[in-house]
Formats: sequence, C-alpha cells, structure tokens
Amino acid sequence: MGLRKQKLMRRRAALLERISVQREELAEVNARLQPVFLIADRAVLAGRFLFAHPVLVIGLTGLALVRRKGWVGLVTGAWRVWKTYRYVNNFSKKLTPRQ
Repeated sequence: MGLRKQKLMRRRAALLERISVQREELAEVNARLQPVFLIADRAVLAGRFLFAHPVLVIGLTGLALVRRKGWVGLVTGAWRVWKTYRYVNNFSKKLTPRQ
C-alpha cells in the first residue's frame, strides 16, 4: 500500500470513530428530549382537533362566559368578537395590494 492510501485509511478510521461517538451523544440527547417531543406532539394534535371543530370551541367559550358572567357577559363577549373581526377584516383589506 502506498503512503497516501495508508493516510486515507487512518483518516477513515478516525472519522468512523468520531461518527460513533457523535451517534452515542445524539442518542443521549434524544432520550432526554423524548418527553418534550411527546408533549409537543400532543399539543399539535390538540390544536388540529380544535381547528377542525370550531363550533365546539365557540360553544365551550360561550358556556364559560355564561357561567362566569351570565348572559350579559356572553352578549358583551360576542359584541367584542364581532367588533374585533370587523376591525381586522377592514385592516387586512387596506394591506392587500390594489389592482
């Protein structure tokens, strides 16, 4: 074997050792972060469920308002949501480019 080939073989062996160490470190990091990933996955699933069922969200929000502040609170909350929607809608129309 030539000198260059021996050098390449030593370099390859060193790199393979380094890869092995990094793979072990990555496995340790993954083991520590696994509970965090599970919580994040559950949060994403909950968000998708709520996004897919807006009527349920509105109903639960209305129920919470009625229980907390009575019917007046529900009407006041609905009025605020309506005004906010109109404001955001008008504001977004001003931001879109005119053709």
